[in-house]
This record gives sequence, structure tokens and C-alpha cells, in this order.
Amino acid sequence: MPQTFSVYGWRILFITGAVPALIALVIRLWGSESPEWIEQVKSKGVAKVPLGVVLSRYWVPFIALILINLGLTIYYYGGSGYWAYVMPKLVAPKLQVSINRAYTWA
Repeated sequence: MPQTFSVYGWRILFITGAVPALIALVIRLWGSESPEWIEQVKSKGVAKVPLGVVLSRYWVPFIALILINLGLTIYYYGGSGYWAYVMPKLVAPKLQVSINRAYTWA
């Protein structure tokens, strides 16, 4: 049973993810736009390249946002991956110390 679940069980996530995807598709295809959006499109007030507008007006905060997110990502994944995997599996054998010591460095 555990082997069967490891082979097929992860597919449950994809099946359960299909339900909200189908609901979103139905809303997108048969839903109506708001009157404000329709008016803005008719008056040509919609930018053709919205990212270009953001970058031209707010490029400093945009770059700061990217750098902050990059730092947080490196902090999270570097911290969790480095100490849990790299130290005991790569560094400890190279330094010839026990895996226990690699986790604690005590």
C-alpha cells in the first residue's frame, strides 16, 4: 500500500487542482466584465504594455521589490536547504565529522 501511494498518490493533488481550474475557466469564459473596465477600454485608457508603464514610473520601487523577494527566497531556501542537506551530506564527510556534529557543530 505505501508503495502504491508513492507511485499514484501524488496525482491526487493534480486531480484536486483541476476542480478550481475548471471553475476559474468557466468564470473567465462566461463571466462578464465590469462596466468600469468596458468604459475604460472604449475610451482607449488601457495601456498596451502595462509592465512598461510600471517600469517607467516606478522602476526604483520595482527593483527594490525584486531584490527584497530575492533576499527572502535565498534566506528561506538557503537556510532550510543548507543546514538540512548540505552540512550533513556534503560538508561532514569532507571534514570527517559525524552527521550529528554537522547538525549542531557542538
